[in-house]
Amino acid sequence: MSERYYSFSIYCKEHFHHKVYRVALDGHFTCPNRDGKIDTRGCIFCSKKGSGDFSIPFIGQDLKQEDFLYNHEKGKKGEYIAYFQAFSNTYGPIDKLEKLFVSALENEWFCGISIASRPDCFSEEIFALLNRLKKEYPHKFIWIELGLQSVHDSSAIWMRRGYSLSVFEEVVKQIKEIDIPVIVHLILGLPNEDKKAILESIDYINSQAIWGVKLQLLHYLKNTDLGDAYLENKDEFKILNEKEYVDLICACIARLRKDIVIHRISGDGNKEELLAPLWSLDKKKVLNHIHHALKERKITQGMDQEKKYRKVFVEDEKNHFSFFLIQLENHISIKALSILMGVNQYREVEENRFKRKLKDIDIIRHKEINYIIDRRLKGNKEVDKLYNLLKEKGYKIVYMELDRYISQ
Repeated sequence: MSERYYSFSIYCKEHFHHKVYRVALDGHFTCPNRDGKIDTRGCIFCSKKGSGDFSIPFIGQDLKQEDFLYNHEKGKKGEYIAYFQAFSNTYGPIDKLEKLFVSALENEWFCGISIASRPDCFSEEIFALLNRLKKEYPHKFIWIELGLQSVHDSSAIWMRRGYSLSVFEEVVKQIKEIDIPVIVHLILGLPNEDKKAILESIDYINSQAIWGVKLQLLHYLKNTDLGDAYLENKDEFKILNEKEYVDLICACIARLRKDIVIHRISGDGNKEELLAPLWSLDKKKVLNHIHHALKERKITQGMDQEKKYRKVFVEDEKNHFSFFLIQLENHISIKALSILMGVNQYREVEENRFKRKLKDIDIIRHKEINYIIDRRLKGNKEVDKLYNLLKEKGYKIVYMELDRYISQ
């Protein structure tokens, strides 16, 4: 792909040939985590508005462009998505669901609907309704958004999610059977989840019939149980800083399947309610830092699906080359590697220049090229195969400890 990742904007250009804008709707639903069926407190991070802080009250009325509070001047007819966002939008009587969904699908301003819900808020009756509406409105789309947040049981218990992974898997399977795309929400920055844990959630998403993903930073909001606990004892919580978040997003993108549409890589926190992290309020700055990091580290979506390492080619002032294999999601410090190898300064070069050099030299190649492999890659079948191949050809190749020369 020409871009670093398969963004929602790229998908829209491919399929609609123009931008589309989400209009968040509040259909006056509730949630089994609030009405007492499972719990009464809700998820630990959820706001009183059920994560629909910017949503428009909707009971099936004929919405006009002037009703679209936050982006009404941008789009034309057919360039908006009716995003049923607040609470669980399949948790209600079937006649109410049909009324709201049909009203949105009939509206000429909407090109389709996106329905946010929980996997334990579906039934055969609801699947039948969605399947019927899909056929009755073939010129419009229906998407389902599920708030999985994490694949780890410990995190699910901490956040009071209230359903098991098996429930999620079964519903995704049933939604796939009626050919409706599924968008999954994942939260980065959950307590006790490091990069390894987060990437395990990404690996799980890769294994499921998932069409899109939203990656969201954990927000600590006023008037939530999480916000209250944070205010009571801030030292108990490890809040991600911006650099840590950028690094995690880069790792997730590298690991995510290429065909999955990334709908979001940052969140829109209500500035009146946000307690932490406050740096996330400058969304444009955060996005710029993410895009810069992706470019600098030469990361593209799915590259970690193809292999577990990447190649780095450098040249010193004497035109001697070094070839490094490092763990994929790591960012290597060229300056530090120069010190490691005892040269004044390396400069990174393209692989094609390295290959041309390889063709130009033969007998003296052992002196002019160094092959260095991150020792942590030892045991990787592809890397071991390459190591043996180079050894057979007479190249000098070594495993080295590169941890301290790499920023995680």
